[in-house]
Amino acid sequence: MLVKLWDTKTGKVLFTLDSHEGAIKCVCFSLDGKLFASASYDHTVRVVNTSTGKEVFSLEGHTHSVETCCFSPDSRYLCSGSWDTSAVVWNLKTGTAAFVLDGHRNVVQACAFSVDSSTVATGSWDCTVRLWPLADGKIDVKCLKGHKSNIHAVAFSSHPLLASASWDSTLRLWDIHSGTCYMY
Repeated sequence: MLVKLWDTKTGKVLFTLDSHEGAIKCVCFSLDGKLFASASYDHTVRVVNTSTGKEVFSLEGHTHSVETCCFSPDSRYLCSGSWDTSAVVWNLKTGTAAFVLDGHRNVVQACAFSVDSSTVATGSWDCTVRLWPLADGKIDVKCLKGHKSNIHAVAFSSHPLLASASWDSTLRLWDIHSGTCYMY
């Protein structure tokens, strides 16, 4: 499968990536624009240097299709979520798994880092959102419940708020400290 990176000013292809062996499910850029990632049905996430077009890492560890990926705002980590019901937080200095986030009972379709890169939110087809603090390697998970169908999007604000969207046609706004749902 091919991914093409385009120069938006000239309309020309900068480079083409052809390392995935399955459908590409998600793409994202690091906040500083130096890295690009693609998640695939082939169970991998490919990380590419946007200046050179060279693959930096092939992140392998999921046992099923990778549905989602996102960079931490500080570009130290990348999170990926999969049909294997796990999310993995990858160290982008080493290309190895820093944290394997197990706890969902179904596909992890959405992930996002908090603005300060200290917490990952994951949304799943098990109708829950989980908050995973990453400090000191101790995982103290908060499970947010209320949606009636699959979670397909999560996003942090600069305030202590998280938005989640579901196939149940609702958007919920959560206080990340208390787990209280303010809006749905």
